[in-house]
Amino acid sequence: MDNFTHSVVGLGVGELLQRSLAPEADPLRQRTRGRLLLFSCWFASNMPDLDLLLKGLLPNPLGYLLLHRGHTHTVLFAIPQALLLAALIWLLWPGARALLKDSGRARAGLGAALCLGLGLHLGMDFLNS
Repeated sequence: MDNFTHSVVGLGVGELLQRSLAPEADPLRQRTRGRLLLFSCWFASNMPDLDLLLKGLLPNPLGYLLLHRGHTHTVLFAIPQALLLAALIWLLWPGARALLKDSGRARAGLGAALCLGLGLHLGMDFLNS
């Protein structure tokens, strides 16, 4: 599946998650949570395809055939990918870090966004293998 499709699905699921959670008390925190869920689900929906960056290590088409849809496209490797993305968000986004410290809804939403984004990527790629 192409990354445009993965991106659209990730953004759609992120927006659905935002609308399905109870709102935050502060409008600024609500906006931050919306951005957090959109970004995290969008990025998680594309993260398994980062293995395409490695395909240049081998000549064509061998690099693509050996490195794409390998370990990054497994359920077992989805766990470290989700943890890595959550850690990067925590370290690099101070507004999200402050929100995640105080809001259980934001933490639950982030976990759902990461799991759904990665899971949908794997499922959609499985359907067109």
